[in-house]
Amino acid sequence: ILESVNAIVPVVVGNRVFISDCYEVGSVVLEVSEDSYKVVWQDPDNRRQQSFRCHWATPIVVDDWLYGCSGRNEPDSDLRCINFSTGKLAWSDSRRSRASVMYVDNHFIVLDESGEMQLIRVNPERLEVVTSIDLHEP
Repeated sequence: ILESVNAIVPVVVGNRVFISDCYEVGSVVLEVSEDSYKVVWQDPDNRRQQSFRCHWATPIVVDDWLYGCSGRNEPDSDLRCINFSTGKLAWSDSRRSRASVMYVDNHFIVLDESGEMQLIRVNPERLEVVTSIDLHEP
C-alpha cells in the first residue's frame, strides 16, 4: 500500500501490541518478546470484513475489550467494541462520524465530529449510552 496512516498510538497490554490503520490494512495484535513476535490475530484484506480500522483516535482497552472509533470518515465511521484477544466484533453503533474516546471511572466520554458528546457505560455486550448532549445547541 502506497498511502497509509498510523496516527494512533499503539495500544499495549502486557506483551501484546495493537496497531491499526484504515487504508485497507485494518488491525493486528502482535505478541512480542525481546527477539521475536507472533501474530495473535490480523484483519483480512477485505475492508468490509475488518473488525477495526483506526484513523485518528487511539482506542482504549478495558478488561480485554477494545473500544473506539473505526473508519476513515463519513459514512464509514462508527464506534466499536471488539475483543482484544480475538479481534471479534462485539458491537458497533450507527453514528457514521469520527469520534474520540476518553475513559473515566468505568465510563467513556465520547465526542464526535458533529459535536455530540455522550457518556457511555463500559459494556462489551451492547452500547449503553447514559446521557448525551449536542454541543452545537446554544
